[in-house]
Amino acid sequence: MAVEIIGRREELLAFDGFLRAVPAGGQALLLEGDAGIGKTALWQEGNRLARERGCQVLRSRSAHSETQIAFATVGDVFGPVVEEMLPQLTPVQRRALETALLMREPDGPPPEVRLLGLALLSVVRALAQEGPLLVGLDDVQWVDASSAEVLRFMLRRLEGEPVGVLATVRGRPVQVPLELDKAFGGFQRIAVEPLSVGAIHRLLWGRLALNLPRPELVRLHEIAGGNPFFALELGRAIARGAISVESGNVALPESLSALVTERLRALPARVRNTLVAVAALAAPSVTLLEPLAAGVVDDIELAERQGVVELDGDRIHFTHPLLAPASYSAMPLHRRRRLHHRLAELDVDLEERARHLAIAATGADEEIAAALDAAATHARARGAAQAAAELAVRAVELTPPDALESINRRRITAAEDCRYAGDLKKAEVLLEETVSSSQPGRVRAEALSQLAGVRGMAEGFPVAMSFLSRALAEPDLEPSQEVNILCELAWMAYMRGDNREGSRYADAGLALAEQLADPATLAIALAAVAQNRFALTGRIRHDLLDRALELERTLDGGRYAAARRPTWTWHVALPVRLSPSRVTLAVLLGRSDRHDESRALWKALTVEAAERADPDVVRCLFFRAQTETASGAWETAAQLCDEAIQLARQIGLEVFEPLCLSILADIDAYRVRPRKRAQRSPNCSRSSRQPGFDLPPFACGLRSRYSSFLTTMAPRAGGWSRRIFTTSRSWTGTSPSWRARRASKRCLRPATFARRSGCSRRSINAWRTATRLSARSSSAAAGSSSPHRAITSGRSPRSRRRLARPSHRKE
Repeated sequence: MAVEIIGRREELLAFDGFLRAVPAGGQALLLEGDAGIGKTALWQEGNRLARERGCQVLRSRSAHSETQIAFATVGDVFGPVVEEMLPQLTPVQRRALETALLMREPDGPPPEVRLLGLALLSVVRALAQEGPLLVGLDDVQWVDASSAEVLRFMLRRLEGEPVGVLATVRGRPVQVPLELDKAFGGFQRIAVEPLSVGAIHRLLWGRLALNLPRPELVRLHEIAGGNPFFALELGRAIARGAISVESGNVALPESLSALVTERLRALPARVRNTLVAVAALAAPSVTLLEPLAAGVVDDIELAERQGVVELDGDRIHFTHPLLAPASYSAMPLHRRRRLHHRLAELDVDLEERARHLAIAATGADEEIAAALDAAATHARARGAAQAAAELAVRAVELTPPDALESINRRRITAAEDCRYAGDLKKAEVLLEETVSSSQPGRVRAEALSQLAGVRGMAEGFPVAMSFLSRALAEPDLEPSQEVNILCELAWMAYMRGDNREGSRYADAGLALAEQLADPATLAIALAAVAQNRFALTGRIRHDLLDRALELERTLDGGRYAAARRPTWTWHVALPVRLSPSRVTLAVLLGRSDRHDESRALWKALTVEAAERADPDVVRCLFFRAQTETASGAWETAAQLCDEAIQLARQIGLEVFEPLCLSILADIDAYRVRPRKRAQRSPNCSRSSRQPGFDLPPFACGLRSRYSSFLTTMAPRAGGWSRRIFTTSRSWTGTSPSWRARRASKRCLRPATFARRSGCSRRSINAWRTATRLSARSSSAAAGSSSPHRAITSGRSPRSRRRLARPSHRKE
């Protein structure tokens, strides 16, 4: 039976317009206001009106106790329809959704946000084909972090489907929850205002049959501030004589919580205890609570008659959000701990059980810490990164202080979970604590290696190399651990342009890996050496990469997925789970102008990463975008960069955003869009401008623009450019792009010096020399699909003449 909505004419008119527009798609309405102002009642009315108009309604009422339960809101919203929709999903999406919603045991890598979001998007689109769909979300401020991330991803990808969102939020937040304003073109936010004196009178009479004299009604309205929940609680207190109503001096309580507490105290003690259990559970239901004690069902029915709780099938909800914390806090702490211990014995999932045990703990307890470890592993396996990080950190806190090695190992695990959850600061704190408290050896080396990723990405390659060097100097390292550190150092040296030092690290890593019976470690070392040899010679060592690939095929049915946690990081702060040999080959093929081969390999790697719900899909998109840019497929490259940027923001790989922006800036330059490139440049160069980020040209957005570089700099660099370009022709057996990059890199420093030292403009002969150099580089690129060919062939004759025209600016 619908509750009468009093004094809300403007809001109901807004509902009418909103629901009329839902079939056209792109609609969202957010109700915001203080606790007790009537948002939930309006939200329920909106859901009812939507059903009357033929909309299917999927809804969730979030509670504070659910904020730590991963995918609680997603489960509430899609639970009623998910089994019906699963057969319509692809196998990969179906597995991801079943794993996240605890419909199956995790049996593979954790599903990523993108995959879960796409699965929900498929469900929503299938439902929308049957008719308009309304997603109702009450109290979105309490939506758990995992659900919020997936819902944001899904909602922003709706494209005109007849889908609307009706949500409520406490207060008036500056940032719109779930980014609804960005996801929907028809977004509205309505502030639910206090009720008038007349509306409060109708409310008291309709709900409580209470008719107050005008002076007392005005005084009650003043104290309640027009808040209907507050007014009803005051009215109940007046009706039962709990407060004085003498004219002229009405003693009304100033605290709403005091009124709520007073109302709860009117219930029998046994009922109050049952309500504490309801407030403590993530998803309380009659069936779940029945084994807790005899008479629980009677207690719930009595609370329902008193208007404290309401039943939605078997599920129990408090009639107002303020009643749950009031019930919970009314019980003393020592009794709450005993209750949580009993709740852990109910039929709750592994993660909730561990949380109840942690709350029940009075001090360090290895058994509870182990339970939290298991729960964190479970959360990690189903893609709940935030939940995994919280559980892992709690496991550290409850480990006995004398078990220092266990504490530090758990700190390292918790730091990795925090990195995946996007909390790099917390990860850094945990790793710093591990380094400072652990004894020299393997554990400390592992912490230093991970700290190199966390600190290095913020402070630069020298800092990363410093931590890796310290890790390498630790005693008693596992051989595979030492190989991984050496390969990381080789990569860092390569990024700094010190290929000789990189050779020493790569060769040492390979020599050590050859002594091990570990194909995964040897494959990593072979890939590192192949990469280093290309940097030195410009040639791809297929023999090394083929051998690495054969080793990888002995692992996990042909894929690189070692059972141990991978540590090969490929220059960013997350581990790579893809094949090192294939990733290396794809990169080197692209840099050798063999774009078709590189593109095909990146496509296959992207599909593998997506199927395995691997964050490395961002990495694959970025490197493929590099390949597409180098081949002149600028539209495809721009689309890949946009997709990579969105995914990078969602899974905490923000380091790729400036790199992708550098590609977009290049594309704008190739298309002769200087204004757009200028807009992108400050963002795309922000990482490379930081101290310690001495990126090579291709990593800073200078890739393959060697002809423009030589044309511009030759008049100021004099013989340097000619000499270097002539030298580059002796690098036989290498790709034109590789030779040009080497040439531009060699002449960069002296040319820049000549320009900055105030050299006068050279004669027209110098400009002719530059033009000849540009022609030579064009000829070198003619046999490839480099962007220079696309630039020179795509420019107008006037543009090509402008390249060779001397500058008339005053020096």
